[in-house]
Amino acid sequence: MRSSVGAPPPAALRRRGAAYRRYRRNSWLLLALLSLLNLAVPAGAASPTKPTLTEPAAGRGKVSSHLLDARRMQRARAGHAAIEAALPGMRMGDDGGVDMELRLWRLTPATQAAIAATGVRTDRADAQTARVIVHGSLEALEGLAALPDVSTIHPLYGAQLRSGAVADQADAAVRADAARVTYDVDGSGVRVGIVSDSFHDILGGDISGNGCARVLTDTAPQRSGDLPERVTVLDSGSGGGTDEGAGMAELVHDLAPGAALLFHAGGSDESAFAAGVDALRACGADVIVDDLIFYAEPMFQDGPIAQAMRRAVDAGVPVFSAAGNEAGFGVAQTLVDHNGDEEEAERPSGADLHDFGGGQQFAAVTLPAGCGVTFVLEWNEPFSGVLGAGAATDLDLWLYSAADAGSTVLSGSLDAQGCSLNVAHGGDPLEIASYVNSSNQSRTVYAAIDHFCGAEGLDFRLITFPMNCNFPGNYGFDTAIFHDAQIYGHAAADGVAAVGAVEARELISNGTAIGSASRIDAEPYSSLGGDLMQTLDDRGQPFSDGPHFRFKPELAAPDGTNTSFFGRDVSSDADSAPNFFGTSAAAPHAAAVAGLLRQAAPGLAPADLVALLQRTARDIAAPGLDPIAGAGSVDAVDALAAVESTPSPTPAAAATPTTPANLGDCDGDGHVTIDDLIRGVTIALDDSGLDTCPSLDRNGDGHVVIDELIAALAVALDGAG
Repeated sequence: MRSSVGAPPPAALRRRGAAYRRYRRNSWLLLALLSLLNLAVPAGAASPTKPTLTEPAAGRGKVSSHLLDARRMQRARAGHAAIEAALPGMRMGDDGGVDMELRLWRLTPATQAAIAATGVRTDRADAQTARVIVHGSLEALEGLAALPDVSTIHPLYGAQLRSGAVADQADAAVRADAARVTYDVDGSGVRVGIVSDSFHDILGGDISGNGCARVLTDTAPQRSGDLPERVTVLDSGSGGGTDEGAGMAELVHDLAPGAALLFHAGGSDESAFAAGVDALRACGADVIVDDLIFYAEPMFQDGPIAQAMRRAVDAGVPVFSAAGNEAGFGVAQTLVDHNGDEEEAERPSGADLHDFGGGQQFAAVTLPAGCGVTFVLEWNEPFSGVLGAGAATDLDLWLYSAADAGSTVLSGSLDAQGCSLNVAHGGDPLEIASYVNSSNQSRTVYAAIDHFCGAEGLDFRLITFPMNCNFPGNYGFDTAIFHDAQIYGHAAADGVAAVGAVEARELISNGTAIGSASRIDAEPYSSLGGDLMQTLDDRGQPFSDGPHFRFKPELAAPDGTNTSFFGRDVSSDADSAPNFFGTSAAAPHAAAVAGLLRQAAPGLAPADLVALLQRTARDIAAPGLDPIAGAGSVDAVDALAAVESTPSPTPAAAATPTTPANLGDCDGDGHVTIDDLIRGVTIALDDSGLDTCPSLDRNGDGHVVIDELIAALAVALDGAG
C-alpha cells in the first residue's frame, strides 16, 4: 500500500484532486471575503486551512493544518503569544521555532541525517516507534515533508495528567492497614514503577548514579518519612514539571511502605513514554502504574504506549493506568454524511456535515468563563508509519460560534488524509481542535464533523478534555450527543487495568459523604468506559476474527487523600494537608494493593492478579460490573484472603518469562559482549543485517526491536553464555 503513493490516481481521485487544487487557489480569497463579512475568526486567532504545501502531491498533506496555520500567522508577523493563544498546544521557543513530531515509515541513520539537513534540531529519535521529535523553524516544513520516509508531521501535542483540582485516608478505605497486620505484608521485595510528569522539579534533592542505579535522596518527603530514603529515578523529566510522580509515590508508600519505588518521566511524546515503560521493566519493576494520556494515541488500535504495556504484561508485570477525569462526555457514532453530493467544499455549507441524530449537525458545549475544551476526533482507519498505511478517508473538525456553518469559525482541524492527497492512504485518522473562552461569561461552541472525501459509514469517536477547569463543573454538554465513553489509548489496552476514582471519604462513610446515601458513588469526573471497540492490529490490519471489545475500567480506587505537598487542602477533612484528587491518585492506590499481593504471591500472573482484585472488589456505583467503576473499589483484606485460600501455582504456571541463553550471542563464543550489543543496535536502527546476528530475533518476526535488545542486555549483565 505504501507504493501507491506514486501511482497514477484513478479518475475519481483525479476529479477530487482538481477540487482540492481549486480549494488551494481560493483559500486566501475566501478568508478575505469572510473577514469582510465578519464571519472570520476573532482578531489574533488562526483561521483553519487545509494543508497547502507545494508539490510533490505525496508530501502535501503530511503536515498538520495547525503547523501550517502557525506558519501563516508567523509570516503575518503574529507574536508567539498570539500564535499559542490561537493554537492551544503549540509550543514555540524564544527562537521562533516549534516542537514537532515526525512520524516515519522507518527510521534509519540516513533519514536522521536528512532530517538534520533541513536545519531542525533533533531532540529525540526512537527507532522502534519510528518517531523523531524536532525543534526548528516552520520554514523547514517543505524540506521535512519531502523526505520519503516521513509519513506525517504533527505539533508535539503532549500529554494530559490525570490529576484533579486538588496520614493517607486510602489506607483505611481499601483496608491496606488491616491487611498489613493480618497477613504480615508491606510490599517488601516488590518494586513498583511509576510513570508521570516529574519527580524532583519541585522537591529538589540529590541524584547520584546512572541507569538502574540512579537514585534520588534527601527530599523533604524522604526526610519526613513520606517517601523511602532512596527512590530510583531513571529519568526525572525535562524540567518544569509538577512532581505529580512524587505525589503518586507517596500514595504507594503509604499503603505498601516496604516496596521499593522506581520512577521514569512520561516524556514529551508517545515513543518516550513507551521507552520509559520498557526501562522500568528492564530495571526490575514488579508492578507499573501511570497517570498520563497523550491526545494523539490511537483509539481503534494499540499505539506505541499500549504495545509497551502489553510487553510488560506479557513479561509478568501487572500494569495499572488512570482511567481519566473526563466524565462521560464522549461521542461514539457511525458517520452519517448528511449530503453526499457536496464533497471537498472549501468551507462546509452545512449540507455535508455529520448528522449526530435527528438532523442535528452541531454538537453544543457551553464553556464557563475562563474555561476551554479540546476535542480529539479519530475514525476507524489505521495510523501511518509503523502502525499502518494511514487513513484513506478525510474528515475535518470545525468549531463554530453558532449552530450554523455560516457563523464565526472559532477553531478547527483540517489535516489532509488519503483521498484528498490523490493517494489511497496517507496521514493519520486524527483531528484535534481546542477553544478557550477568554470572556467573563459563559459561551457555547458548536462542534461539527465534515466529510471531506473518502469512505462513508465509518465508526468514529470524539473525545473531550477540559482546559483550565474540571469536568463536569459548570460545563454544559448536549447530553443527547455527548454521553459515550471517554477512555482510550493505553488505558484501553488489553491486559492493562484501567482504574476509576471514588473519594476516600465516600468509602469510609459507606456512601454517606457525597451523592446518593443509598450507594457508594464514584467521582463525577471519573471517565466513562464500557465495551471499547478495537478493530486493527499493531500494523493497522483488521483483526481476522472481527472487532475486539475491551471492557474498561477494570477497577476503582480512592482519591482525595493526603500527601505532604501535592494538591491542595479541602475543607471536608479535619487536617490541613494537601489532598490529591483524580484517577492519578486512584491508580497508585490500586498498584500499591497489587504490590502487597505480589509479595504474598509472587508467581501470580498479571491477568490472574487483576481478576482476583476484581473478584474481591467492594461493589460501588451501579451494581455489579459497570462502565464507571468496573468491578468496584480494590479491597486489600479480601484480596489477600483470596490469595491465602488459593493454591500456589506450579513453577510451570508462573509468569516468569524465559530468556534463551544465546540471545544476542552474534559470534557464537558463548558470551554476549559489548560488540554484540552494538551490532544489535545497528541492526535495529537499520532494520537490516539480521543475518549477521540471527540470535537477536527472539520471536522470529524478521526484525530486532527494543524488547529483544533489552533481553540481550539482561543476558550480558547476568554473564549468561
